Formats: sequence, C-alpha cells, structure tokens
Amino acid sequence: MKKILIVIISLQFLTSCKENKFQVESEFENGNSEIIFDQLTDTLIYGKNYSRKYKIKFDIQKDTLRKGMYINEMAIGKHFFYKKNMIICERNYVVPKPFFLDLDRANETIDFNTYKVRQDSTYLNTVIFFDKNGDSIIDKSHFYRAKFKKKKWNVNDSLEVDFEFYYPNYKVVKSELYFIVPSDTTMVTVAKADNDYTFKREILDKQHNEIEGVVDFAAYDKTKVKGDSTAYALRIMFINEKIEIE
Repeated sequence: MKKILIVIISLQFLTSCKENKFQVESEFENGNSEIIFDQLTDTLIYGKNYSRKYKIKFDIQKDTLRKGMYINEMAIGKHFFYKKNMIICERNYVVPKPFFLDLDRANETIDFNTYKVRQDSTYLNTVIFFDKNGDSIIDKSHFYRAKFKKKKWNVNDSLEVDFEFYYPNYKVVKSELYFIVPSDTTMVTVAKADNDYTFKREILDKQHNEIEGVVDFAAYDKTKVKGDSTAYALRIMFINEKIEIE
C-alpha cells in the first residue's frame, strides 16, 4: 500500500466531512475539543435500526488521533489512527452476517463462542499498520489479501481469486474457509488450506457479484519451540469482496 493511496483516502474523508457541520461531543479541561461528530442518517442492518455518526478524536494539543464511522456507538467500516497527524494504522470493523452465526448451530463446524462474535455487535476484522512512508508493515498487521486474476469479468467466466492470510509474527499453518454459494445462500463451499487459498467459481449472472465467506485459521508463533501447545493462536476473518461483471 503506497503513500499516495493513503493521501487519497484521507482527502476523501476530509472533503466529504466538512468540520463546520460537526458538533462537539466532549472537550478537554483547556477547552479544546476531544471528540467531534457529524450526525448522519440512520441505517438498517439485518432488520435493526442503527444511529450513524462520523467522529474525529483529537489529543489535548489538537492533533488528530482517530477518524471513523460509528453505529449505535460501535465502530464500523474503516477507522484511521494517527500519530503526529499521520496515519499509522487502519482498522476495519464489520457486522457478521447472521448466516455465519447460523452455520455454527447448523453444522457444528465453526465455534463462534470461542471468538464471542454476536450478530448485534461489530467485529474487528483486519488491522494494517503503516510506516512513515505509508507502506504496510506486514509483521504488525493481521489481514487477508485478495488477488484477482482479472479486474473485470463476464457471465460464465471461471472466477479465480488468490486469498492470502497474515497474522503478526505468526505463520498461518491451517485454514478452514466457508464461502456462501451464490445460487443457494443456504449452502456453503468448504475448503482447507495453509496460509493461502485459490478460490474458483463460475460466474452465473450479474447479480452474483460478491464473494462472501469466513476463514477460521490457526497460526503458529515463530518465536516458540516446535511442538509447544501454547504457540498457536486462533483467528477468524470475514471476507466480503465485490467483483465487476460486464
């Protein structure tokens, strides 16, 4: 991820959220604003109404610390964290689809109780740290990367996407992936992989323009002795990728 991309994202947020529309949520004792917000229209998620706000948090010296969207005071979407007014971290929060929670009860294949994920809460999905040049720092970040074989697709094409998974200072050793079948969303495609996986699917029509899934993976701490049972970490990530179909 290059510095120019971060600059573009930052400008989009700055131009779309003019600070003269903002209200003060809290202040420091010296009178400087700690958090300001822009009240947005409500949104409906899985039949439940959520109040939306876009917030900016500052330190006592007025330097920006954080920007992002909230629903009912829960972080949602991409949140950007700053140090000396420069972006140092991007965190992405999602609301899990009810389908995946039902998958646990129906198939007993994913134990979401391990991760304490609920349908009515947001979930920290990925974290990417950046260096002073705006490039991502792999060893501090946990995320997945989707590499599409083409940018645009046609109906009846065989969609092919490489997924790679990262966990800081760990080696991903085992993954179980569950992708919703677009022609029948009551079903899933199940796959096993190590730290990467090639996803293939026929494109049936223009309506099936999403790849929706969840990956449940185990990662091994590189600093631990081989065979140490405490060296493993478990993690889930929700996958939702749009594809462009011509």
